[in-house]
Amino acid sequence: LESTSATLEAVSTWYWNLAESGKTLVSTTTYEVKDGTVFTLRPRFPAAYVVRALTINGTSDGFRRDRRPDGTLEIHLAQGVKRGGTVSLVTTLEEADPDWLPDGEDVRVSLIVPSTGAQRQEGLLAVGADAAFSVREAGLTDVAPVSAGELTDRGLEAAGLLYGYRIEGDAPAIGFDVRRHESQLEAQVVTVLRPTPRRLECGAMVLHRIDRAGLRTLFVDVPTWAGDEVRFDTPLLRAANPVDFDEPPADLADGYQRWEVELLQRVIGTHRMVVRFHLDRDETDWRLEAEQSVAVRVPVPRAVRTLVVQRADGLEVNVESPNGDGRELDVSDLPRGARVDPLSVLAVVRLTGDRNGLGLQVRRHDGAAVLDAIATSVSLQTAVATEGMLRTRARVLLSNAQRQFLDVRLPAGSELIGAVVDGKAVKPLARTDGTLLIPLPTARAAQAR
Repeated sequence: LESTSATLEAVSTWYWNLAESGKTLVSTTTYEVKDGTVFTLRPRFPAAYVVRALTINGTSDGFRRDRRPDGTLEIHLAQGVKRGGTVSLVTTLEEADPDWLPDGEDVRVSLIVPSTGAQRQEGLLAVGADAAFSVREAGLTDVAPVSAGELTDRGLEAAGLLYGYRIEGDAPAIGFDVRRHESQLEAQVVTVLRPTPRRLECGAMVLHRIDRAGLRTLFVDVPTWAGDEVRFDTPLLRAANPVDFDEPPADLADGYQRWEVELLQRVIGTHRMVVRFHLDRDETDWRLEAEQSVAVRVPVPRAVRTLVVQRADGLEVNVESPNGDGRELDVSDLPRGARVDPLSVLAVVRLTGDRNGLGLQVRRHDGAAVLDAIATSVSLQTAVATEGMLRTRARVLLSNAQRQFLDVRLPAGSELIGAVVDGKAVKPLARTDGTLLIPLPTARAAQAR
């Protein structure tokens, strides 16, 4: 603050945080007017930092602000603050740069502690960082270390808090060497095979578990025969491209192409990815040899791979029993994130070692005609008369869908005495070949006797 008619004192706290997305600075300052009247505040912040939020006395209205090239922020108050009055200024600033800390390198970062612009100022500075970072002091000027308790008493509490300092000079500044920890990575891969008459649809669910440090690039190995017809679906996807090697790495299995999946930002925790591709077949009935690679792989030391075969409407799918590097599982053994309909599952196999496929035999059968009537019960009762004549009563319980007549053939030399349907006598029709046509009730009737 610069004013010929006012004297200010300021008490500040600053929290500087180092994160994957860049650096943020939260400044909280309470000004007290010791003499005169204040109309303008002029704190100075690092010029590379952009102001994301600013409030005066808890509100973002009632003032105007301008930023100078040197980082000075001119804040014009709507009303002057007289002697004995106070002003609370809270400012959030950010230097966004997702690439500021490359993997495997030490980066020196520094901060010139902001100036409040007051004639007299004091303050505490806290430094925090993501758990993915190793942060070491590399130069301190006009500051002195303070305890965590002193920071807490002044409201400086945050996850990842590492260092605390008291301002003790006119040009306070701090510097650190920052390095990202090496990520710890595990994965579960569930490849789902869905047979169709002339194609095998393949979809893999890749669940990465990323700990200690975030990753922005993941790698997935897909069978080479899939070519460029591979589709990736994952949050924050920037690009997915095949990797060209002068010499394939030792962990790339034969018959596989490695894909690099680049994300818009680093991720940590559980990250879900879906990979889709297909294998075309020349015939309606086809076979998949057990040696054919179909399961997706990942170059991760601790990876659990599972192969799932789904049922297919209108197809007979036979799955060969895995031998050697394979173990049959129950559908309940699949990870929760696999999102597989248990009613559609025909087989689940845990893949181990070098096994990447499963033998399948797929056949398509001709469809059967829909039955238009079903006789659920048929009984015959025959009586022998003294004159040697046979009289037979046939009782039929029939479920009718759409038939108008029931075809009846009598034994050779027989004659029809009568026909009754649902307790009512009916008169059959006759074809030229002697077949009798018994009239049936409409399809609305559930059964006919």
